[in-house]
Amino acid sequence: SIDPSVFSTGYDAYTVSYWLKYDSLGSFPTVFELRFGSSNQWVDYINGNRLYAYPGGAVQLSNSSLSVDTWYNLCVTISQGSGNVFSTYINGELDKTGSWNKNHGTTTKYRIAGNSASRRFNGRISIISYYNLTLSASEVLQNYNALKGRFGL
Repeated sequence: SIDPSVFSTGYDAYTVSYWLKYDSLGSFPTVFELRFGSSNQWVDYINGNRLYAYPGGAVQLSNSSLSVDTWYNLCVTISQGSGNVFSTYINGELDKTGSWNKNHGTTTKYRIAGNSASRRFNGRISIISYYNLTLSASEVLQNYNALKGRFGL
C-alpha cells in the first residue's frame, strides 16, 4: 500500500501522469481521484471524450478529444496558491492551461480507476506517476518520449 501522505497536496505544486487506453466511454469514468473524507479534492474523468477534473467544481482539462482503443499519456501539472494553475499534456504536448479557485486541501485517500460503482474506468491504466512538484514542459515531453515505445507510439 502507498502511504497517503504522498498525496498531501495543500497549496503545493504537483504533477500526476498516467498512461491509459479506454475500451469504452461510460458515464463519467474516473481515472484518478484524490479524496479528503467524503469530499472530492481532485478527480480526473472523461465527459464527452474530453478529460475533466472536479476540484470542487467541474473544470475541462483537455481541448482534444480522446478515443477508445488508443493509448494516451495524460499529464496534469498543478501549481496551487498563486492562481491555482493547471496544464494538461496529451502525449507530451501541451493541450490546455487553465485555473480554478479551490484549494485541494490535504488528501488522505486516493482511488484509481473508479470513484463509485457507476463510475468505473473501462480500459487499461499503466504507469501512474505522482510528483510533488510541477514538471516543466520539457520534463513532460522527456518522460513521454522515454516510455512511448512500450505503448506502440
